[in-house]
Amino acid sequence: MADRKTILLVEDTPELLETLRQVLEAGGYKVICASDGEEALKVLPEQSCKIDMLITDLFIGSEMDGHSLSRVFLRERPNLRVLFISGGGPNQTALSGEFIQKPFSGKTLVEKVRANLV
Repeated sequence: MADRKTILLVEDTPELLETLRQVLEAGGYKVICASDGEEALKVLPEQSCKIDMLITDLFIGSEMDGHSLSRVFLRERPNLRVLFISGGGPNQTALSGEFIQKPFSGKTLVEKVRANLV
């Protein structure tokens, strides 16, 4: 699949990171995983031009939260699609990107990604 879209997935819960990776790959996406903001930033210099979407938990258990991480990536790629995931309240939707409230189904995730990567 030559036109496969690439997603950078940032989630600090290892089991959830793996489950989401599997769901997205089954949906036809290439997935690069990171467990926190610092790890995700290491990907930026070499992969930023190849990343079509950033999916990040808002609270990623590091000094950098998901919103701050997205701002760094958006400086490099202003048109990058961003999807935030969180167990926190829906007031997080004031962020620069889409939002999905945890828990959500794999189907919901893939539909939201597809809708934003048209």
